[in-house]
Amino acid sequence: MESLLYLNVHILDDIEKFNKVNWLPGHKIRLQQMFSNIDENVKKFYMEYEEGAKNNMDYNCIRVNERNGEIDDTY
Repeated sequence: MESLLYLNVHILDDIEKFNKVNWLPGHKIRLQQMFSNIDENVKKFYMEYEEGAKNNMDYNCIRVNERNGEIDDTY
């Protein structure tokens, strides 16, 4: 998770060139949005994860229905 903190909007072009790919415009915009505030996203993830751990939330109980791709939390 900490390695994500080293990524930012400015390095995305380098990653695209290194991988010799051309991202679709919508995909690139979404990546720019995600990495424009990556510090906050990582902090939020840790806070939610710790809160879930305090409440003994079992993240393994959330399954994806293979037929329709929707989350099935009936387990």
